[in-house]
Amino acid sequence: MTMKYDLPTASVVYACHPDHKLYYQLKTGPDFNRKTSTAHVARLKRAIEESDCLSINPIIVTKDLSIIDGQHRYQAATEMRRTFYLWFIETYDAPKVMVAKNSDIKSWSLLDYAKYFANVCGNPFYQKFLEKLESYPLTSPGVMLAIFTGQINVKQGTTPFKKGKLAKSIISDRQIEKTLVDLYKFHNSYVLPERIFRRSDFQQAILAIRLGNPQDLPKLLKKLPRTEHSLASKGRFLDIIQECSDIIHS
Repeated sequence: MTMKYDLPTASVVYACHPDHKLYYQLKTGPDFNRKTSTAHVARLKRAIEESDCLSINPIIVTKDLSIIDGQHRYQAATEMRRTFYLWFIETYDAPKVMVAKNSDIKSWSLLDYAKYFANVCGNPFYQKFLEKLESYPLTSPGVMLAIFTGQINVKQGTTPFKKGKLAKSIISDRQIEKTLVDLYKFHNSYVLPERIFRRSDFQQAILAIRLGNPQDLPKLLKKLPRTEHSLASKGRFLDIIQECSDIIHS
């Protein structure tokens, strides 16, 4: 197709047909690519069937064929034996580009960033962060970040975290472990159903109570089994705080 506009060529998109030698050669490195979602791949397959969306949404790859963007499209295309399209960028540093690309959008979770800085960059603080998540699997990455930084709001500190700036702080390893142990007493003592304990807003409320008055935690732990409450129906952090306060002072 000839363009009528007098513009310089900035990049070229290449069609990769099923019989081409590169068709199955793209790299989805386990250290920096996220796991693909089966549901997302299925949705893409339906979209490809209805209209060939692959032609207008090329897969971005580095010189060494590492996928920067498009691993779900790549999986859907290869499973369907459809032609996909490649846009090469001038770099070999796939992980670094992926972090830069995802820093302003919501496709990467805190866990994705943690795995990148721990596994690819070898950052010991992110490695410790992952170790704690593995040891305390019912804690969300947001709550764990709040514990590591001594915050209550799980959203505080996320921007530096995504830039690889989680570092040693005034919160010691011993304090982090003690906070997690105190938090998990509400799970290990079976005073609450796991579905309530798992909620980040509930765990955030426990952190707030612990920071405000640590002596209130044993009271709450003791009174919860003997008190009628509506924690399961509370959807907001402040409502959970108020409910817990009512139980403590009942």
